[in-house]
Amino acid sequence: MTTKKIKLLFNRQENAETTCPGSTLTELIQQYFDLEEYDPTKSYNRAECVLMVRLVNKDLWWQPLQQQGFKMIIDNSHEVPEAVTQFWVPVTDPRYLEHKPVPESAFVLNVPDYCWYLESARRWKSGHHLYSPRPQYKYKALLTMNREKPHRTELLTQLNSELDQCLWSYVQQGHLIPNDVIGPPEIWERYINTDWYDQCCFSIVAESMAEPFVADRVPLISEKTWKAVSMQHPFMVVGELGTLEHMHRLGFETFENIWDESYDHTQDIKQRVAQVVANVVQYTKEPLDQLTLQKIQHNHARFYDQTAITQAVVKHIINPIYEYVSTQT
Repeated sequence: MTTKKIKLLFNRQENAETTCPGSTLTELIQQYFDLEEYDPTKSYNRAECVLMVRLVNKDLWWQPLQQQGFKMIIDNSHEVPEAVTQFWVPVTDPRYLEHKPVPESAFVLNVPDYCWYLESARRWKSGHHLYSPRPQYKYKALLTMNREKPHRTELLTQLNSELDQCLWSYVQQGHLIPNDVIGPPEIWERYINTDWYDQCCFSIVAESMAEPFVADRVPLISEKTWKAVSMQHPFMVVGELGTLEHMHRLGFETFENIWDESYDHTQDIKQRVAQVVANVVQYTKEPLDQLTLQKIQHNHARFYDQTAITQAVVKHIINPIYEYVSTQT
């Protein structure tokens, strides 16, 4: 990898995930790239600058430069790869049809496990790496849900008899936990109430996706699961098939010593939910055993491993950008 810094041009209004100053990973990204906010009154050298464009963009600021031969990166780091075809062009709005489809010369930056890197940096900056649990065992499970989705509604329906044993929310259905927050993702994605974790024995995570559009990628593990890891909670995940298996590949422990984790490979989503609910029903509120505590501590150390995070960012973000730039004429 060359040591010469590339200049990444961004539009602050678009707030591309990996480049806009103030984003969580900016300090790390700036070790390898110069970040510059696009100024329409300035002239730029296409040999020195690369356009960094957000996946969902409302401003065609980049289009004249891209047509002049500037290299362009579409920042899809925060989404699954198939999101490009879903979000790159809002086809119901004719203003955007002129830049459909993705330009052939553009590079789509897909970053597996990006939410781990992002959430680790975010929690570190928030001081959550210093959090020490004070378990109260008041509830069995913490379940926080925001947007309505079929697998979340199914989970809530099947969990009905256990809801009095849960601290739970389903914001779009009007049920909030006391001291909850509502608002855009930049608010609720970042919010953690440590009291909730202290009151509950474990987390049930209703992930963003439970049915993948494509099979040739790793499962999506969002901030929802990583919050449980950072807060030193055992967890079950209602997510895509193989989510727990993928966490093992990343070096994390899960909790087959507490409950049946075979749900991780159950194809039918209703049956998968039923297996998770059965685990909740069978669980007895009690202090965590030594093996579970060891797993929690291992996960905490792995989640905040700054060397591992830096290596992953270099592998999945820095190197692919340099490779794209160096191989394009």
